[in-house]
Amino acid sequence: MTAEAIKLKLCDTFNVNVTARYISKLKKKIGWTTSRVKYCQLISVKNKKARLDWCLDALSRNEKFKNVIFTDETSIEMSANGRICSYKKQSEFERLPAKAA
Repeated sequence: MTAEAIKLKLCDTFNVNVTARYISKLKKKIGWTTSRVKYCQLISVKNKKARLDWCLDALSRNEKFKNVIFTDETSIEMSANGRICSYKKQSEFERLPAKAA
């Protein structure tokens, strides 16, 4: 979500008025980075859960993907804004311990 969208959500839900600039500062303080992207493929709300379930299933089966070829030909966005991408360095998936083969 953009800082402006968070600002509106806070106002509508909790009747709290803060500036978008303050929200941006807080996002940075807790480790979120925002960058502009040229193009991102939007994932539908329905597919977000399906993708998460598939990934968690692969993790639980200790899938190694030894018979899969990966390519870096696409970007994926988890929000509705196609111009700004927010991400957190050192995500939970990066912290998962590598298991010996």
